[in-house]
Amino acid sequence: MKVDVQKVAHLKGHDGAVYTINNGKSNNHFLSAGSDRMVVEWSLDELKPEHVLARTPGVIYCTCLIDEYNLLLVGNDQGGIHVIDLEKRAEVRYLLGHTKGVFSLLWNAEQQHIISCGGDGNVICWDVQNFHSIKSMALCDAKIRAVDYSKVHASIALACGDNVIRIFDSNTLELKHEWQAHEMSVNTVCFHPNGRWLLSGSRDAHLNVWDLENDYKLHKQIPAHNYAIYSIAFHPDGKLFATASRDKTIKIWDSENLEFLVRIDNEFHQGHVNSVNSLFWTNYNNYLVSGSDDRSIIVWKIEI
Repeated sequence: MKVDVQKVAHLKGHDGAVYTINNGKSNNHFLSAGSDRMVVEWSLDELKPEHVLARTPGVIYCTCLIDEYNLLLVGNDQGGIHVIDLEKRAEVRYLLGHTKGVFSLLWNAEQQHIISCGGDGNVICWDVQNFHSIKSMALCDAKIRAVDYSKVHASIALACGDNVIRIFDSNTLELKHEWQAHEMSVNTVCFHPNGRWLLSGSRDAHLNVWDLENDYKLHKQIPAHNYAIYSIAFHPDGKLFATASRDKTIKIWDSENLEFLVRIDNEFHQGHVNSVNSLFWTNYNNYLVSGSDDRSIIVWKIEI
């Protein structure tokens, strides 16, 4: 399969590392945030920043937009979650359930739950109506880096710093399965759109593929990058996926046969010059958006 890579825009609006790229309220917008303590809303039509949605006292590791409540959640390095009412453009709550940074946030619309993952090794489930803690789980002594949700399997997958992936029932919040998935910290997990696989990326630079239909047995292990893998994102049609790494590159893969297709770097594509921390594949022109330690965001057009 031949893949064409086009650099659409190189966006420079942050004064520090960009740690998270996420969806905006419409298909032609996305959100970014990082060490400069700002959440910025960008237009994919104009390819420029439109609004600063939030300024926080702490470094921002993650954001989560809850459309139906018009809320933006912002996780910081101090263990707190800012709850911002987007209509009022004001912070309405501050949740302090973690003792160390909040690395990932997930909105489960089916259960009306918010899941937060902390550097303290704890995972907390919050009720969106009153923001009370429904359940707090101390899972390990290492960071919980990422979370993903599968509606098909009614499962929540957690990427844990003790090299373990943990799977919880999204309805009961009970542990279903756990196993040592990598030789080093698991940094990211992502359910495959085909419903058969779970993908994980690690500090050990490997991309592992787990068989959901065969008790999470290892389906394939790929030495994908030179350094830690931080993010995995699927193309909207599910035919491709991308991985981002501390080795300053993005790699594009065939989702069906898991074959490597193209490496996006600075030398050949004028890509990032530092660690690539976050990826978001939009529905707008199928643009792939990447954020980096180099303080920039790049918009890519990837075509088969």
